[in-house]
Amino acid sequence: MEVILGTAYWPNLSYFYCLLNYNCTIDKGEHYTKQSFKNRATILTANGVQNLIIPVQKFSNHTPVHQIKLCYKEKWQTNHYRSIYSAYKNSPYFDYFENELRLVYNYKPEYLHEFNDYQIKTLFSILKLKKDIKVSQQYIENSDLSIDLRNEIHPKYSGQIQLLVDFNVTKPYYQTFQAAGKFEPNLSILDILFNCGLETKSYFINSL
Repeated sequence: MEVILGTAYWPNLSYFYCLLNYNCTIDKGEHYTKQSFKNRATILTANGVQNLIIPVQKFSNHTPVHQIKLCYKEKWQTNHYRSIYSAYKNSPYFDYFENELRLVYNYKPEYLHEFNDYQIKTLFSILKLKKDIKVSQQYIENSDLSIDLRNEIHPKYSGQIQLLVDFNVTKPYYQTFQAAGKFEPNLSILDILFNCGLETKSYFINSL
């Protein structure tokens, strides 16, 4: 099955499931949209769910994703790293992967998609995964031969899964700040990575 995805900042579980289980193409030719996971990741802190949002430079309407430039006027990399550190420093596996996290936030490319690509490579390296992921610089027209999840994996759907009927994203795992037994589903891949370590791979298999 062919799946079309958009670029994503520390992708959530449904996105990462697709990367592992389907033939995926990341469309960098689609128009950039605000309030999406392209520059937003969700983590779980002592105060609940927190959004980490990457600032980008001003852009005109219909600007393709591969032309979106990062804005470094704010120290967002330092701030995001501190937020992640505060949220996960006491989680079981944070110390194992902290060095890789630091390297990500020391990387300062010009474009958003380059930063997101680097994270995916880092995650695959940590989890010892090998997978060819296609990339398109041109907008991909949807067809009957593919499932288009560019707009389905979106913050407005929260824990809901659109079209991914074979993946149970609500299956709980240990979370450091799980409040009164309430599991927070479909957070950034960082949440399960720091709480479950290399068992993260098993989660995606056992949730089928």
